[in-house]
Amino acid sequence: MNKIAIANDKNTDLKKLIGRFLDKSGFSSEKTLLFLTENDKEPEAIYDVYVVPYGQKYDGMKNTVTYSLSNNNADVVLINIQNHPDSKSFEIMTDRSMGRVFINHKNKISVETVLQCASVFYALDMELADVLSVLNSILK
Repeated sequence: MNKIAIANDKNTDLKKLIGRFLDKSGFSSEKTLLFLTENDKEPEAIYDVYVVPYGQKYDGMKNTVTYSLSNNNADVVLINIQNHPDSKSFEIMTDRSMGRVFINHKNKISVETVLQCASVFYALDMELADVLSVLNSILK
């Protein structure tokens, strides 16, 4: 059972990547999760875990995982973006581990979307190495 909700209905790229990730990995969790972006209003505190941009504050949310493209204090951080002839690469880092992700240019997906997807599955207790392995198998 996977109950992953995205507060912003306009985030279709993230929805698609989460769907591809679930299809490829077969991952399942009993936890419910709500993904939020900077401009989302405070939701009801009915989910098990919330994924929010670093620095965003919501009352009543006890279990949050933060993500950031620039602040190393977030729970999940994207660093060292590099452009290559056929792809771009970067590292995703947590307090326990880090690893590199490659995005083939034909995939036309933003590094932020990949970071957000990684943050969702990390928040659902999937090991970061496993998250990155699935992402690389989808995006390389």
